[in-house]
Amino acid sequence: MFGAIATERPDLVEAIRGDYATIARLLPAHRTAAAALETGDRIDQAALFQAVLEAVTAIAEREPMLLVLEDIHWADQASRDLLGFLFTRLRDQRVAIIASYRSDDVYRRHPLRRAAAEWVRHPQVEALALPVLARHEVSTLVRSASREPVTQRALVKIIDRAEGNAFFAEELLAASELSTDPDHLPAQLPTCCSCGWIS
Repeated sequence: MFGAIATERPDLVEAIRGDYATIARLLPAHRTAAAALETGDRIDQAALFQAVLEAVTAIAEREPMLLVLEDIHWADQASRDLLGFLFTRLRDQRVAIIASYRSDDVYRRHPLRRAAAEWVRHPQVEALALPVLARHEVSTLVRSASREPVTQRALVKIIDRAEGNAFFAEELLAASELSTDPDHLPAQLPTCCSCGWIS
């Protein structure tokens, strides 16, 4: 999050670096030798969480902030703990957090299941279950996103393979547009992350 802010709003990061040394240590481009020597190699989690809360609050005083976290079913324990910390302490700040996850990937003993159950007990947290897209909605999405007219055969294949998932539908469309045969879809789609393949 702060890395993105550093790229888009370096003026805000300069203020963060000066006021919150704990966060500054997480920004290699803005890290100072003095801060590293003063705090050592370890970062106290409680201090970091408090610094993140204060920094987010300070930024929100200048302009509203929307923080979007996708696929938090892959998040580690520390990230889940930070989210819970922010959910319980953000009150009137102009901050909105959207955290999404795939419910079918959250099995019975998945650590996110318990965390999410605790989060929704807070009055400022709202849980929204988003259903998969209907076939006609996937069709509309594919046709609107396509650079060229999509053949009926390719459209049906994309709808069947996507199973209502908008991201998969867009990736399948992109794969079909790159193919010399627009009706052909690859057996697997490479992802942009290190988790492997989308089948």
